[in-house]
Amino acid sequence: MTAEITGMTELYGVMANPIKHSLSPLIYNTAFQYLHMDAVYMAFEVDEANFDAAYQAIIPMGIKGLNISMPYKKDVMTKLLADNYKVSDVAVLASSCNTVVNQGCQLEGHNTDGLGFILSLNEHEIDIDNKVLTILGAGGAARSIIIQAAKTKVKEINIFKRMDQKFNKLVLFYQSISERFDAKINVFPYEDEEKMALIISQSDILVNATQVGMVQQPGLPIPTCDFLHKNLVVSDLIYYPLQTELLKKAEENGCQTINGIGMLIHQAAYSFNLMTNQEMPVAVVKKAVHQHLEKEENRR
Repeated sequence: MTAEITGMTELYGVMANPIKHSLSPLIYNTAFQYLHMDAVYMAFEVDEANFDAAYQAIIPMGIKGLNISMPYKKDVMTKLLADNYKVSDVAVLASSCNTVVNQGCQLEGHNTDGLGFILSLNEHEIDIDNKVLTILGAGGAARSIIIQAAKTKVKEINIFKRMDQKFNKLVLFYQSISERFDAKINVFPYEDEEKMALIISQSDILVNATQVGMVQQPGLPIPTCDFLHKNLVVSDLIYYPLQTELLKKAEENGCQTINGIGMLIHQAAYSFNLMTNQEMPVAVVKKAVHQHLEKEENRR
């Protein structure tokens, strides 16, 4: 963020509801300051009644780039397609757009979550090629990760999802993804604890994409940690608290553990590059985010 905002300052932001506690302004403005860019990043909390107007304002208001968070990721993708704007294949398949780039008279939609996750693993020298990946949960973030992983040379993807009215539809969807990318994808009921224990014991990477472990929803997303073997990499998409109960138990079992900060920053870095054609100073941003979250934890 420039020290002085002028008529030349470029505007970027994030649209969601709620959004007041988002780390995105910290991430982007830290990058802008470090790179001496005349730009500012704002959080726009938009209620449902004003969503259409907010979307229509992106071009005329000159917003150069906009991140999209819940609950508007699918709605924005749908509008971009209806307006014949370019939308990435991953965003279409995931039914989720988290990045909008303003090209002047045209908008572009992207989804950076999946690649952000892969890059967060790569940062720890973890490659998913020929690995067995197991994911707990099947929400938007999980879907983006699964699609991105299916595009690579991952050996197998196992998904555990709650049995509900969407379960069978999800199975059919991932069958289509499996065929499209020639990837082995299995979907199991979350309630099948015996199957979960067996699958995790045979996995190389375990990902928690549920909300279990957050400050507001503490606990473990698995029934027992006995099957967390020492060769297993355990990744939790949650970044606050910095160490969830799952990561703590996994560490005690000798597993390599990764919290959600890496994915948060790497997906933002990819978005930053799409919006600005600049490389985000990842190490600088990560330090700022860590410091912020550590202060938050000390206040608890």
